[in-house]
Amino acid sequence: MRQYAAACSADLGARSLTAVITEIGRKLRASTSAFCQDTSGVILPYVTTLLVVIVGTSVLALDGARYMSLQTQLQKGADALALAGAKELNQKSDSITRATNAINSLVTNATLYGTGGAANVQVSNIRFLSSLPASDNTDISAGNVTTVARQAKFVEVTVTPVSLTTILPATFFGGTNTTTAGARAVAGFPNEVACDFPPVFICNPWETAGMSDDAATDALDAALNNPAELRKQFRLDQNKTAGPGHFGFLIPPDGCTGANCLGDWISRTNAKACYSKAGVDLNMGMKTSLNAAFNVRFDIPSGSYTPGPNYAPDVNVRKGHVWPKTGAKNWCNAQLWSLSSAVDPKCSTNNAPGTHPMPLPPDTFSGSAIQGNGVWNCASYWINGHTSGAPTGCTAAPTISRYQVYQYEIDNGLVGQSSQYAQPACPVAQRETGNPMCAGTSVGLPNRRNIVVPVINCLAQAALLTGGSTANNVPVAEFGKFFITQPVGDDGTNFVYGEFTGIASRRDGIRILDQVQLYR
Repeated sequence: MRQYAAACSADLGARSLTAVITEIGRKLRASTSAFCQDTSGVILPYVTTLLVVIVGTSVLALDGARYMSLQTQLQKGADALALAGAKELNQKSDSITRATNAINSLVTNATLYGTGGAANVQVSNIRFLSSLPASDNTDISAGNVTTVARQAKFVEVTVTPVSLTTILPATFFGGTNTTTAGARAVAGFPNEVACDFPPVFICNPWETAGMSDDAATDALDAALNNPAELRKQFRLDQNKTAGPGHFGFLIPPDGCTGANCLGDWISRTNAKACYSKAGVDLNMGMKTSLNAAFNVRFDIPSGSYTPGPNYAPDVNVRKGHVWPKTGAKNWCNAQLWSLSSAVDPKCSTNNAPGTHPMPLPPDTFSGSAIQGNGVWNCASYWINGHTSGAPTGCTAAPTISRYQVYQYEIDNGLVGQSSQYAQPACPVAQRETGNPMCAGTSVGLPNRRNIVVPVINCLAQAALLTGGSTANNVPVAEFGKFFITQPVGDDGTNFVYGEFTGIASRRDGIRILDQVQLYR
């Protein structure tokens, strides 16, 4: 080591101070030049600048996506609320109340991006509309708004706006850190379509002169929800001009309006036809009697109308007919009972007054009135037809309807009981029951005597019922149900006797299509 240090000292000593300084300067210049010419990190300033832009744009895009998602959720909520309300707008007197309840109780879920309590989809405003502007670009005005339930065909639902806190710190640039989304929807119930019933209609029996269409429909609804009215019998004329008490015919889907075509549609088991509540086409021409077409439902053959699978009778057809004494000895040739009936002596009536086969007894009608008094002798009918106990309310002045008795017989297995009017020597096969014996019990269908009928306010719609053999696009007040109480023509007239049993629904086995849709 001493030798190495001595050598270095000797070398340094041998060099001049000027040479050392020059060498140091040369090395500094070389280092500075190399530093200035080095380009390996020049992109860093640009990256730093662009990174701010990229992050800001990404956050802005994320906020935009969140806003669009919130807007979509609110719009879906508004759509669902409007559709729920529109489903109740069936032009009943309580439709606005039901629609409001449906809207207010439907949606309770929260939006994904909303903040605070306002994050829940909430209803801000509800308006019911009788009409919509012709163009979607036209704002809804006060003239479109209604508070009358029967006129409300559309509903507009506005949901409460929901605020969203942005990720982008917009306040740094002089903006705001929150944005708000809202939604509005309009839905409507423009029509109801009912299917699978024969082409017949009834003029509203509760309509009186001077009533508006709405008032007449209110009277109809009140009656069809009143048990006392449902006990009253009607005699409706097939051959009367359209007015209260008229039992008329529609134009069937095949357009064939003759009596034979109508008869086939009326009698067939499955009348594959649909009719719109917004308007039906009436067959206004006078028709020959279609009694036989109705009476297939009572297991009565006539001409080309033969009870069977294609023209099914009801399961309960007790009608006051007797086994024939002459001619074909079977129930297809049965006769209406009367004092002069040619009845087999062994099956003649007992001596007791009133003990004879009978249909569901009629009301008492005053003069030419189409509506009876609702008083019919249920006790007499029951004694003559059954040995079992009568249903509650089945008295000489009953508190139940004929349709309820008919249904009671079915529900309690009493349809097949033999009528009790006959002498003991009368063969059981010749005693009337409620079973359809001509077609056979296996083809009977319940409620074939209870038909669905469009009920029309014929006085209020009188302007549409003139000027030809047809009337087109006549609005329907309700799809009602009419129970035919006895074979048509048994009293020597063309009256269709029966009771209304209520407003038709899906529970009655018919297809009802509610045409609910979004409009805005």
